[in-house]
Amino acid sequence: MDKKLWNKIFNENKLNESSLIKKKFDKVVNTLSKLNLPITVIYDNNSIELIVGMNAPDELFDKIWKSLDKAKIDLDKIPKIHIVGGTTTLDRKEYEEIKRIGRGHKNY
Repeated sequence: MDKKLWNKIFNENKLNESSLIKKKFDKVVNTLSKLNLPITVIYDNNSIELIVGMNAPDELFDKIWKSLDKAKIDLDKIPKIHIVGGTTTLDRKEYEEIKRIGRGHKNY
């Protein structure tokens, strides 16, 4: 395959993938904003992280799961969505985009 053609295809696929991830990120943020719970949503390196805070109550996780399921947002499809208590990338500001819902996550 011609190198220019290969580069063109590779770059187009990368842009399409980024666009799909951004759309999913926006859908997740929109869905979770309706809950008005303390959550920080990070789009980073082709993944989406939902930070709920250390020792968050189980009810918070249940509400998130039910809300995403109701909106038909698949957690296992690329990009995968991870629900975590905390992250070091937030402190280092290594992310593409961040949205704080309900003032962002808090530790319990």
